[in-house]
Amino acid sequence: MTIRLNFVMKSNGHYILGEELRNFSLRYLKETIVEKGFDSDGASGPAEDIVSEAWWIHDKLCRTKKWADGTPCSAWQRSMVLHDILWQEGRYVRSMRWFVATFMWDGIIRPVKEELTRIINDITRKPPRFPVKLA
Repeated sequence: MTIRLNFVMKSNGHYILGEELRNFSLRYLKETIVEKGFDSDGASGPAEDIVSEAWWIHDKLCRTKKWADGTPCSAWQRSMVLHDILWQEGRYVRSMRWFVATFMWDGIIRPVKEELTRIINDITRKPPRFPVKLA
């Protein structure tokens, strides 16, 4: 299977998509549309390592957390879509490895980190100072 994608790498390490991408998930019966000009930081996968739509689709879903129709897309679903695309491309081991890595980060580590940050900020926040009225 030969996949060709039109994208350029910017000097800051981000990638700019040169064409619209559409993916329809047979698992979830939902569509994802990545518009031309979409800016990806490449965090979902190494764009220069393999050419795949998987990284772009996953980045778009992670950024919006929604399918094209506006319904919510969970961390599990986002990782499964990445897995499914890589599997369909014949990248079986990579599909499983990246499913685990992306779900661990997006579904477990990031939410726990955000909640711990919120708790720590709440604990360390100074109480508000109220003006004291002198009689």
